[in-house]
Amino acid sequence: MDRRARGAYDRTMLRPLARPVGLAAALLLPACYSGLGASGSDGASADGSAGSDGADTAAGDDAGDTGGEPARPDPAIGDLHTAIGVRRLSRFEYGNTVRDLLGITGAEAGLSDDQKVDFLSNNAHAKQLGLAELEVLSRAAEDASTAALPTLTLGDCTPELADRGCVDAWLPAFLRRAFRRPPTADELSRYGGLFSARVDAGDPAAEAVRLVLEAVLMSPHFLYRPELGTAGPGEAGPLAPFEVASRLSYLLWATMPDDALLDAAQAGTLDDAEGVGAQAERMLADARAQTGIVRFVSEWLGTDTAQVVKKAAEVTEGLPPTLQQDLEEETRRFVTEAMLGASPSLTTLLTSTTTYANETVASIYGVPGVTGPEFRAIELDPATRRGILTQPLLLAAHTKESGFSVVQMGRFVRERLLCQTVPPPPPGIDTTIDETPENSGLTYREKLAQLTDDGACSGCHQLLNAPGFAYMAYDSIGRVMAEDLLGRPIDAHGTLTAIDEGAVDFDDAVEMIDVIADSQAVRGCFAKRYLEYAFGRTLAPEDLALYHRLADGLEAGDGDFPAVVAALVLSEEFASTGPFAP
Repeated sequence: MDRRARGAYDRTMLRPLARPVGLAAALLLPACYSGLGASGSDGASADGSAGSDGADTAAGDDAGDTGGEPARPDPAIGDLHTAIGVRRLSRFEYGNTVRDLLGITGAEAGLSDDQKVDFLSNNAHAKQLGLAELEVLSRAAEDASTAALPTLTLGDCTPELADRGCVDAWLPAFLRRAFRRPPTADELSRYGGLFSARVDAGDPAAEAVRLVLEAVLMSPHFLYRPELGTAGPGEAGPLAPFEVASRLSYLLWATMPDDALLDAAQAGTLDDAEGVGAQAERMLADARAQTGIVRFVSEWLGTDTAQVVKKAAEVTEGLPPTLQQDLEEETRRFVTEAMLGASPSLTTLLTSTTTYANETVASIYGVPGVTGPEFRAIELDPATRRGILTQPLLLAAHTKESGFSVVQMGRFVRERLLCQTVPPPPPGIDTTIDETPENSGLTYREKLAQLTDDGACSGCHQLLNAPGFAYMAYDSIGRVMAEDLLGRPIDAHGTLTAIDEGAVDFDDAVEMIDVIADSQAVRGCFAKRYLEYAFGRTLAPEDLALYHRLADGLEAGDGDFPAVVAALVLSEEFASTGPFAP
């Protein structure tokens, strides 16, 4: 990064600090944070909230041109679509990065949950940093550096026996990994000087090394990823090679680049598509790719919010206390195989009837013959199961404490699977379904239809009810139910409206899922969310051409996921800053 770009990077990193936090921070904050100004939220509100996702559709006469076929509509362009130039690590990314840098797990435990924008936790606009959050990060850095010290080595030295020579020999490689780029001479001098200053002040060598670790973890060059490019501060243009390496690594692995990727950036092989493609292929074959895709899918579809422990006692009765972990493990294994396995595709994710189960998970599916805690591949009944969309963890995330929720599941289908916005109920609307003599003999479906077919609620419920009714045949952890609580057959049929500008009838959830999996809408929604995940912001008008290429490629390739990754990372847009605010 050149001097002008680094100056802009430092100025946009954090809000001015009211006071230094922690001993290591106090020693290095003047050098690391001097002159830092406002965070430059470009659309985030002053209190750090994410702002609204606008509904303005970007213009573009030929953005959806598919050679004579009906044009795919442009997605809505939200308010938070400009590039900021720096992206703070999300809570999940922070934990993974500290793990890979220092070899300890759980460093993110004390951090606040990330504010999500369009269900994703890595939107840069939602990551303004105030003093309270800075203090939390300081404590996390102190705890992580303390936990890492017993197993840390500095080349041929241990922390207890370290001297300035050991520290100077260790710092270049360590800081290159921590900052995801080669350190400057000034940085090497400052961190080495911190060690010497603490030893001269009477600290043991191990404590001086720990303070160096703490200071590195508090550096903006660790906490933030620059995407300033080479064109100059605030100007759109190509990313620098180490910026490309970080964007690639945090997309595919949700963690820092490894030495091979940093070496490629330093050698200049990430300057062209061939070099980027070779690294992406290598990285997708690495086990760390499982972490990246599982995280994306879990945020897109909301399984990261499932809390089985909050389900009613009658729902989980007879199931072991490991139920939450078991359901998470099923989904993790399933997503990994669906997106990175033998037939890696969005279609496999949505429609496969193979999953992974131990005795607990198999009992929920009603599959006999599976015993013990070990997971293995099992085949499910294709008449009742389709991919991740009928898995227990997903149903648990979008249903109430007991029983189903038509509105929640309908909203899940519309907003998460199809990227359609459904407004909340009008203020003051009573959504309670009262038991009256007139409706006492009606099913829940009939009562809800009676309440919502007309009046102020009807517009939204025309979108929500049908996909919600489809899921009525499952309980709140995904077990199949043929009858309601009064022994009446469950009616799960409906008409899915507003799907590829049409409407399709279905008899049950499986038929509805097949319709969705074959739709333009779900492929477009996947492309939109994956681009937002990759860029750390909502889509901008400048992204529409790439969006259409990815969405059209998903259709042509039957949802092939590695092909989507290749099309994205080999694009000119991936290696560019994105649009800065005028």
